[in-house]
Amino acid sequence: MTGLDRWILGEFARLEDEILPAYEAYEFHAVYQKLSQFAAVELSAIYHDAVKDRLYTDPANSPRRRSTQTALHRMVTQLCQMLSPILVFTADEAWEFVPGRPKDAPHVHLATWEPTTLTRSETEETTWRRHFEIREHVLPHLEKARQAKTIGKALDARLTLAGSNLMLNDGQAHRESLRELLNVSQLEVHFAPAGGEPTLNVSVAKAAGQKCERCWHWEEDVGRVAANPTICGRCVEAVSQIRKFKVQSSKFTQHVSRFTFHASPKNKVPSPPPIGREGFTTGRGVTLRRYHYGEVTTSTPAQPSMAVWISDALIPKPTPTSLEQNRSRTA
Repeated sequence: MTGLDRWILGEFARLEDEILPAYEAYEFHAVYQKLSQFAAVELSAIYHDAVKDRLYTDPANSPRRRSTQTALHRMVTQLCQMLSPILVFTADEAWEFVPGRPKDAPHVHLATWEPTTLTRSETEETTWRRHFEIREHVLPHLEKARQAKTIGKALDARLTLAGSNLMLNDGQAHRESLRELLNVSQLEVHFAPAGGEPTLNVSVAKAAGQKCERCWHWEEDVGRVAANPTICGRCVEAVSQIRKFKVQSSKFTQHVSRFTFHASPKNKVPSPPPIGREGFTTGRGVTLRRYHYGEVTTSTPAQPSMAVWISDALIPKPTPTSLEQNRSRTA
């Protein structure tokens, strides 16, 4: 996992260690205060603000994006369980939308809450503590630059950090992690050891290059690819992977049979002629079956309206109840 994801999971584990004894002591006000503080500060103001870029613009299967999805999944699962004693109905409703929840716990109140643990090395904890110290030092300078109309928001900034403070040594070694935490487009770190009082000088300027229409970062490689003249190199790579996925999906859809088609979420999708009441066979002899979600067939979050056939090996066998429901939907 990335350092930022490990940091938030470490903070979350610390929160769980505080919530459990509060529940045991029936100090529900303390539970509310600690959860509210975590959601407003660590989770929203810091973590979500930093990772929204990778969630929105990275390729769907990129390691960095998947790392964040893993961290979010762990937290939403545990948060539903932590909130269930005081937000009974809301927590249970949220639990219904948690993917991969325990099969033996259809309701959150049937799940067992076991506080998580995350062990981080002392070096890693020191690095991220220093990152946040730099962040606290930099934020006032970014605000002054906004007030002076030098930048509009943090992503418009080119930030230069220089000095003899040891924090800059870690910042130089983990520059990309620090840049993402500061939420600026460009970052330069210059560490120069010197005697006397440690120094940390901050310079804020307008970022060089052009603004990418897709990720809103200012980059100097925007327009280098003629086919994508308004986006940066990172986004070109992401878009090319999306196009590759669409081509593969199209080929797969064409291969399955004439019964595979696209449908709008507003339209009702009829079933194909059944084989063995479970599916049908493609030209290559692979038995496939549709997975129904409401009135449409879904594949991936990226293309929820595409009717896709899934191998029997990938999804559980239908129960008699589910078969009756599927027939009633397509009747």
